[in-house]
Amino acid sequence: DPPTDYDGSGNCYVTDNEYGYSDVDGGPTMLFSPTFDLTGGDEASISYARWFFCGGGEPDYLEVHISNDDGNTWILVESVPDTAGWIYTGFKVSDFVTATSQMKVRFRASDNPNNSLTEAGVDAFKAVIVECEGLDAGSDEAELLPKRTELFGNYPNPFNLATTFSYALASGAEVSLEVYNLLGRKVATVVNEHQAAGYKSVQWDASDCASGAYFYKLTVGDFSQTKRAMLLK
Repeated sequence: DPPTDYDGSGNCYVTDNEYGYSDVDGGPTMLFSPTFDLTGGDEASISYARWFFCGGGEPDYLEVHISNDDGNTWILVESVPDTAGWIYTGFKVSDFVTATSQMKVRFRASDNPNNSLTEAGVDAFKAVIVECEGLDAGSDEAELLPKRTELFGNYPNPFNLATTFSYALASGAEVSLEVYNLLGRKVATVVNEHQAAGYKSVQWDASDCASGAYFYKLTVGDFSQTKRAMLLK
């Protein structure tokens, strides 16, 4: 299971909802949201934190689906491998379906064939309808997306066991976020996937790493930026 929840509430959804190794054997194991109403939400978005671990055997994936007919049909939003910590992400509903009064989201984890340790977690789920009235296109309020791609400092820093990396994407792109030790050896791939534009946060679990300085590097197309984090145990 994840060492902590994402949002600090002390609670999150995990496979089996049990402490310890809540391994998915076969599956699928699915988590469904309640039915919710996004009628008229042309700018509606859904965000959540996801955690997925797959160790040994053939790679497994955590799938996220959305439905606008109360779960009768499902559209795949994303399919992600081992995330190496919490990742906070989201999507615009209209990119996949028309918003209705019968919206549902499901998270689907499986271990097929049953030859690996597979666990999943979900936290901080939120559905939002954005309404903008009377905004000047040049005003600060109208600028809902980052103007540039940028890597921010991690928090906390120094940290013990886990820290959060944050960054901004000016446009959708393939994103890589990797952690290196002082010898230049890669110790973790925290993000390796296509992401939409926006502000992103991801947690790195460094419980298996030794105390010391580490460098984390964000790569987005031709852009790259590196910052330093200090692990103190």
